[in-house]
Amino acid sequence: MKKVIFLAALGLSVMAQAAEPGYFKTLVAEQADATKGQTQLYNLDYYADGSLLLLSSYSTASKDEVGLHFNGDTYQGGTASKLGLQALTNAFMAKVDKEGTVLWTVPDTTYQFDLGGSVNMATKDGGAIFAQKMRNKKGRYVTFINVHDNTSFVTESNNITASYERTSTMTADPNDSYAWAGLAQDEANNIYLAGYQADTLFPTWMDTIAMRPNNWNGNAQQKSSNCNTVIIKYDSHMKYLAYVINSDDLVYDRPVSMHYENGKLYVVGTYKNSTESGIYAAAYGTDLKREFIEYHPIKGNLQFQQTKFEKGRIYICGGISKGSITIGEKTISTSGNMNNGLVYVINQANGKALNADIHAAANDALNITVAAFPTATGVIAYNHETLNGIQMAFNYDEDLTLVSIDTLGTGGGSSTISCVARNADATQTAIGCRARTAADYLLLGQTFNFADITNWYSVLATLNTKSPSTAIESIQLPATRTEKFIQNGQLLIRHNGKVYNVAGGLME
Repeated sequence: MKKVIFLAALGLSVMAQAAEPGYFKTLVAEQADATKGQTQLYNLDYYADGSLLLLSSYSTASKDEVGLHFNGDTYQGGTASKLGLQALTNAFMAKVDKEGTVLWTVPDTTYQFDLGGSVNMATKDGGAIFAQKMRNKKGRYVTFINVHDNTSFVTESNNITASYERTSTMTADPNDSYAWAGLAQDEANNIYLAGYQADTLFPTWMDTIAMRPNNWNGNAQQKSSNCNTVIIKYDSHMKYLAYVINSDDLVYDRPVSMHYENGKLYVVGTYKNSTESGIYAAAYGTDLKREFIEYHPIKGNLQFQQTKFEKGRIYICGGISKGSITIGEKTISTSGNMNNGLVYVINQANGKALNADIHAAANDALNITVAAFPTATGVIAYNHETLNGIQMAFNYDEDLTLVSIDTLGTGGGSSTISCVARNADATQTAIGCRARTAADYLLLGQTFNFADITNWYSVLATLNTKSPSTAIESIQLPATRTEKFIQNGQLLIRHNGKVYNVAGGLME
């Protein structure tokens, strides 16, 4: 039987109608005052036992103000006026077991939290590491929240709050020129942090990290155009050990994800040199010595979502607009002016490109592919069309030819998928979605309609991937597929595995 958790966020007052059998719990994460911001689900990460780690945020004006309702409990936040803000963004982590029971929560109300520049990770001891980009009235910092799952919990106002320690704080450039993108843990429990910085990091507990000279002018609006990848290694107690930067001759490079497996760190990111830009894939040993790096030039504007590392493949997802991708003899191009959904597949062992697919939405709506995973017959990718309010599962064959499309969610205003995770044995997938307005939102058989919501809320659904599909609609695509590509300056057509020129002549 398929089991589904629902986590509804931001302004919930009415729950889903008539939960179908197998839906086992509804968790509520509500922004108490929608005028101060929203509760946004940002990241999901599975533990080995099937528990799930959530990362979210909520906003408050003062420390005495209730900013979040979650699982029947209330959470206060920090004071915004100390930083000259109208609302302070607070960080929030929670761990839930396979049945949807909340095991612990960590509300962090100390600093202004940057959701897009922070990253968290489920650790092997059942706890979590959270690398937080933040600032207080003294400046901008990088801090780590280290949650020890085997330590005692403290109870505050009936909340299950995990005990944790803040470790390894380092000072960052005051111009906001840094962000974090990846965390990893090896067999010795060493921790690796990947991010980018346009200027020098000035830690208080180690030597200065000297970034690659890039003639950055200090303009925070140009930080991503002059940044440099950095990987930092810590021991199991978060004590600094070493760091490495990408010293190649580039205009910029910045990571988007990192993964550890069998003695190697695999890092994926974006780059620009004097003539091209695109995606890079690199591998490092635990001594931070680089073993390879491959640069993949791509034409157009890239937007990254999630990257998954499974079964020797790297699945990079996001969007691409006004561009094209060439891999070997295959060239695929975008259509329209908005983002087309992107799946880009790389061989994890050597960083070489294997395949790619670009998907355009109907009526030129914004289209984004959030995450992709291998299946027994090919690849499954989770995609949304923002303006059309549709969330879908794309089922590909092994050649990355689209075979069928399952509609998972519809309605709810401009509803989207925000994050996706899959457990270690690929039996369960967690999908976080956002929706808004009082319009009906239909997701995997459940209908949501919150008449008093004028802003966004989020829904987290976990489903058993080996059960029959709960798709609203499934469309089977024709087996015969036609594809246009350019080879040696000549336009060719591939149809049913054969290649023809534009005149219809078969190419040998």
